[in-house]
Amino acid sequence: MPGLRAVLAPSSVDVIVWSDDVGNATAQLGTIASDLRPFDPDAIGAEVQAGDVVVAMMSPDVQLVMATIAVNKAAHFICPGARTPAIDALHARALLAQVSVVTEVGVSPGIDHLLARNLVNRYLNSPAADPRNDLSLTSYAGVLPAQPGPFRAGLGTEAQRMLRVLTQPA
Repeated sequence: MPGLRAVLAPSSVDVIVWSDDVGNATAQLGTIASDLRPFDPDAIGAEVQAGDVVVAMMSPDVQLVMATIAVNKAAHFICPGARTPAIDALHARALLAQVSVVTEVGVSPGIDHLLARNLVNRYLNSPAADPRNDLSLTSYAGVLPAQPGPFRAGLGTEAQRMLRVLTQPA
């Protein structure tokens, strides 16, 4: 939720957050996202319009459902999940609808880089900005390293899924 909060805070775009736990989403997002609804694929399908961007941060089976809804409605789709044959099967329909289906936009190298760009932009537009400063980013795939050094980052609770993704085509 902190990432969603950071992305939404400066936004003037209408955003609907569909969550399986609306109470938690409300507590986490406060007034930044004023339209929070219970997750319901049928309701989402009725709401999505051509040109919308659907971002699904859910399990792979639900991501496929959301991708299908998006492409059928001529909306763009983004998810952190790996590219799969089922997602690939949507490619021709996405081309006809002139929409993008973007997978593997996970914590790293996706959301952490987006949030880093957000922080850099906020810094560059602040009174503290100094062109002599060197800005850099070290990504630890969403977790801090257990021990400093090369490839010693701790793995999250989905370590096996992350490692399986490495065997999939990108």
